[in-house]
Amino acid sequence: LTYLRSGRPQQAVEAVDAALRRVPDDPLLQRLAGESKALTGNTAAAVKHFERAASLEKTGVSARVRLAQVRLAQGDTARAISDLEGLATADPASVQADIALYAAHMSRRQYDKALAVLANVEKKQPGAAGHELRGNVMLAKRDYKAARTSYAKALELEPARLSAARRLAGLDLLDNKPADAKARY
Repeated sequence: LTYLRSGRPQQAVEAVDAALRRVPDDPLLQRLAGESKALTGNTAAAVKHFERAASLEKTGVSARVRLAQVRLAQGDTARAISDLEGLATADPASVQADIALYAAHMSRRQYDKALAVLANVEKKQPGAAGHELRGNVMLAKRDYKAARTSYAKALELEPARLSAARRLAGLDLLDNKPADAKARY
């Protein structure tokens, strides 16, 4: 994990492979192997490790969500989206799969689908994050008024939310109001 966090994925591969030889049925080690192999570009091996981690973990969704994300990176879009939709539906409390699905739709510029996913996120976990994510969609759609409204609501709910303030400041600059942008900080 330290190798991964310090940007040395090849060393992470070597360390985790050695550990897996001793403890092959550890889901955490399988996930770490998947992450390290994905970062070195070996997505086929990463998929195998995430599949193994998912089979070992009976309750958590982390490995399954990450497996779907790696499948997206490989180009297996239909399966990955289907997996994420199933995971999002299966867990009524967690938003991990929903957020991954939102990100997948945003990266494909499928803004209406991203908004539909956000509706589920906001039901599961109401709060500032959902409003900020909605603002991101509106900004991508170039609906600056709706984006401003969403970011303002996020800041109202969580006044210290720097990312929403930064987005609002960017909108202020677009409106040629640098003093308003400065005041946000």
